[in-house]
Amino acid sequence: SNAAMFADIAELHLPVGIAIADVTYGKGVFWQGIVAGRYKLHFSDIAAKTTRDERHRVAVQSGVDCRALPYEDASLGAVVLDPPYMEGLFRPSTDHLAGSGSHKAFRHRYSSGQVTA
Repeated sequence: SNAAMFADIAELHLPVGIAIADVTYGKGVFWQGIVAGRYKLHFSDIAAKTTRDERHRVAVQSGVDCRALPYEDASLGAVVLDPPYMEGLFRPSTDHLAGSGSHKAFRHRYSSGQVTA
């Protein structure tokens, strides 16, 4: 899963205690396998689907454009970017939504499931 894979990547590449900004937080899938308190986390999204990550006890800021982040220069040790890639672009009906069959989990994790027509 993305959560398990991301936890492995973090273990290899992200020193404990650094400040990390996930600027495309979505539903927080990546952070489900990360030990709470391991990093100083900043969560945001252009259209956040929640206001808080309860596992990590961190607010999720909505309306933050990843091209204009509200952080001071050199204040972050890492930035996580996972732009949407499976759902949401000009789907005229639920029959046309991506993420069916073996990719059904993507619809649940990365999409509101609503059409955009």
